[in-house]
Amino acid sequence: MMSQYPSFSSSLHARYHALIVVLLLVLSGKDMPVFAQIRLSLEQAVQMAQAQSREVKIALLEEARVAQRKREAVSALLPQLSVQGNYTRNIQNPVFFLPATLFAALDPTAPPAEPGALVAVPAGLPNNVSLSASASVPLYQPDAWIATQGADLLIEQSTIETVAHKQRKRRDVVRAYCDVLLAEESLSVMQENIKRTEQTLRDTRSLFARGMATPTDTLRAFVAVEMLKPQLTKLKSQIQATRLQLALILGIRSDVPMILTSTLQAEATEVEKRSGVLLARTDEQDMQVGRKSRADMRRAGMQTMLAENDYALQSSAHLPSLVAVGQWQTLSQSDNFRFGDYRWVGISSVGLQLSVPIFTGFRTSARVAMAEISIAQAKEQYDLQQQVMQTEISIARTTMAEIVERLSLQNRVVQAAQSAYQSTLNRYAQGLVRQIEVSDALLALTQTMTNTKQVYYDAIIAEADYHFALGKE
Repeated sequence: MMSQYPSFSSSLHARYHALIVVLLLVLSGKDMPVFAQIRLSLEQAVQMAQAQSREVKIALLEEARVAQRKREAVSALLPQLSVQGNYTRNIQNPVFFLPATLFAALDPTAPPAEPGALVAVPAGLPNNVSLSASASVPLYQPDAWIATQGADLLIEQSTIETVAHKQRKRRDVVRAYCDVLLAEESLSVMQENIKRTEQTLRDTRSLFARGMATPTDTLRAFVAVEMLKPQLTKLKSQIQATRLQLALILGIRSDVPMILTSTLQAEATEVEKRSGVLLARTDEQDMQVGRKSRADMRRAGMQTMLAENDYALQSSAHLPSLVAVGQWQTLSQSDNFRFGDYRWVGISSVGLQLSVPIFTGFRTSARVAMAEISIAQAKEQYDLQQQVMQTEISIARTTMAEIVERLSLQNRVVQAAQSAYQSTLNRYAQGLVRQIEVSDALLALTQTMTNTKQVYYDAIIAEADYHFALGKE
């Protein structure tokens, strides 16, 4: 009989074996991919994102690359030295020609030479070897000095780009972090609302059993409970999406558990405390801070300086340049490869090279004119960027002031809504009001709590936008 069930017995044995292996792995803690939890406050999340951001890393690499351009520009001001070796094997030796009458004059016994006849005379040996070294030192090179100054400006510009990425990253992290908090705390409000609605349903059924409620009240309470469940599912999906977005911005794996230690209320309370100092400053004070700190303002100012540097560089094409040069060479010829027997002849020279531009077909004047136009464009762009900054700061200040006022009012509204709901619930238990009034009071309380979370969120985002308008990293 046992032979009729071989597959069942082997399958059961395999399941027991697999269960034992899994238990051993769990107990030993090996080969189980467990990721450590990350606990992050809002400020810690900002710092992590700025440290791990690929955009920031790329900007830092750009700084290193531009620094090498500075070295390249400085090289034009330094002495240049080169060494060269050359070997040539003559398959047919070179010759030069002399008049035949010259040889006839040297040898009286030779027959008379024909008029215009030439005689080929060998002028070299098969092996030609030479070594040479040359050096040059720029004595007056105005374009090189100006290019070096431009390289310094490019280094500063690359630093500004790094600051710009950090400023944007701070704002993006604050928004993404608060998106998660708002979704999670809205879920808590919804879960509490469902509990209250379910309690209302139980109370309505109890009153219906005592003849103090109608079937319509019971049905309305049941529908109210069921209508909240899809919203609960939607909020859970929203939490998952916002957490994925936050993990992407922070530069961490999406499957690493994150515990967010900050809360909307705590962060909003801190915003309210800091708002007094922020709003006490004048618009002009904020403008001064923005001019020094905002990356776009610094970038616009840097563009003006780069345009002025380019104007000086193009104008330097009208100026002469002076370079000291020197050369040394040794060479030898032979018909064999016994280098030790070669006779080497040395040649050396030093001198100055002066270059004075006279006429370049209007190329230089055209480039100078284009550089002047670039300066005017850069100044206009700076003024435009300054107007944009002024508008953004004014909007941020107005929003901050409005949010602070809403914060102070919202807490009193929540207390009033809670008192109204509790009073309505007590009267409903006594049969003094209908179920619809309880539903209205609960809806008002839920809406008030949701609005409060939104106000907290808006306060944090408003401060982040204000800091971004001022150029805070």
